[in-house]
Amino acid sequence: MLDSRCVVRIDFNIAYQTRSCPVLSGLRRCGRAHNQVNFMSLEMLEKLESKVQSAVDTISLLQMEIEELKEKNETLAMEAQELRSGREELVQDNEKLRNDHNAWQERVRNLLGKMDSVE
Repeated sequence: MLDSRCVVRIDFNIAYQTRSCPVLSGLRRCGRAHNQVNFMSLEMLEKLESKVQSAVDTISLLQMEIEELKEKNETLAMEAQELRSGREELVQDNEKLRNDHNAWQERVRNLLGKMDSVE
């Protein structure tokens, strides 16, 4: 079994496991067997590989989600522009109708004024 100092040294020096590896020489000084280091290193590499693959998968999913959101954003931006344009048309129509209404009211007042003056 490896003591905590050896595990820490393996963890930080996992990429340097060659014949001149300081971890291996330190473990030899600790009196640990070389095959335990290889087993621990292989296990840690497998865990690391699993974590890296998980991170890559997550990044890929997030990139796809970003692309979907960009497309949705573009669609919403176009819809917003269409709505703004439609609103401007409605405002113009409303203004025209108000002007027409005011003109008709003025005509009716004029006609009522003429009728009053005739009586």
